[in-house]
Amino acid sequence: MSIAAKLVLLIAVFVGGMMAGIKWHAGQDAIKENTRLELVRETERANRATEKQQAAQVIGAINASRKREQAAKAAADSLAGELDGLRDDLQSSRNDMSGATADACRQHAATLSGLLNQCAAAYSDMAGKASGHAGDALTLEQSWPKPSQP
Repeated sequence: MSIAAKLVLLIAVFVGGMMAGIKWHAGQDAIKENTRLELVRETERANRATEKQQAAQVIGAINASRKREQAAKAAADSLAGELDGLRDDLQSSRNDMSGATADACRQHAATLSGLLNQCAAAYSDMAGKASGHAGDALTLEQSWPKPSQP
């Protein structure tokens, strides 16, 4: 074999090796890119799942709030009817007191005193619940995650 043939063979082997090395590096780069893209897809899937869960929680909270609002409106409507009836009873009682005896006036005063005590107890209970609600709301507001400052 002549020197020229050996040189051509050496160059061919060298070029072939270079081509194989370039293909290998391209394959490794493709593998790295596929791995990176898969990681991005997994992260996006996890983010979508988290968003769906948060959206479901928000919708659940809104629905619960609407139910509470409806219950509060029904209770307020019922209370308004009872209040109208009590107002009518008190007005008729006031009209009947002019001709009442002293014992009837005492009984009426005792009844009104009992009613006033019941109202005061209900208002105290409501004030305690309102205070507890305000404290809970403040606690939730203060403990809610805040965005990190740059």
